[in-house]
Amino acid sequence: MRVTGHYVVFESVGEAVLKPFAVPEPGSGEAVIATDYSVISAGTERANLMNLPNTSGGFPYRPGYCGVGRVIGVGAEVEGVSVGDRVLIDRGGHRSHVVQRAAELTVVEDDRVEDLEAAFVAIAAMGLQGVRKLRLELGESAMVIGLGLLGTFATQLARIDGAIPVIVSDFDQKRRELALSLGADHAFAPDEEDLAGKIRALTGGRGPDAIVEVTGAAVALQD
Repeated sequence: MRVTGHYVVFESVGEAVLKPFAVPEPGSGEAVIATDYSVISAGTERANLMNLPNTSGGFPYRPGYCGVGRVIGVGAEVEGVSVGDRVLIDRGGHRSHVVQRAAELTVVEDDRVEDLEAAFVAIAAMGLQGVRKLRLELGESAMVIGLGLLGTFATQLARIDGAIPVIVSDFDQKRRELALSLGADHAFAPDEEDLAGKIRALTGGRGPDAIVEVTGAAVALQD
């Protein structure tokens, strides 16, 4: 019996459409996954939906690149993944069903990890890579500019990595408040008066030892 799935596609500027598709049978080495959660990366997806200059441009565009779901079928010669397993979905799009190479799937075995939390693993790993490249030493200061998903994860990871203080910057007050609740020591709006002076005062006059810039806006790099 064939299953009808659905996926999200941006067909033109400002137009997102939900479309049906016939879920294919898994081929050799493949698994079919029924999606439970697909994470929306608001900044990236809005930029593509509006065809902003910081995107590759072009339609149709299929958004969505991380999530979690259950394996509902496997093809021949599949090892390490079974029907019923909970797995991460990487770059599968916003789709109700995804076919991926079974060898590339990560099984979520720990029952203490909720589905919604697991769905964020792939995008959290991007923030992790940014902080790892800083090579922070315990007690060095760090600043995160831009508090979307990547910036929020980078803030938490900088704190875990031992940054003191952790400073963040974003125009959105709610994002700043969230960052403070997640381990940031100081939060500022980018247009705050004498922002550079305030940051120097918090860092012994030197400025931050390391910076993660994840605004998606080229003008932010000028600061």
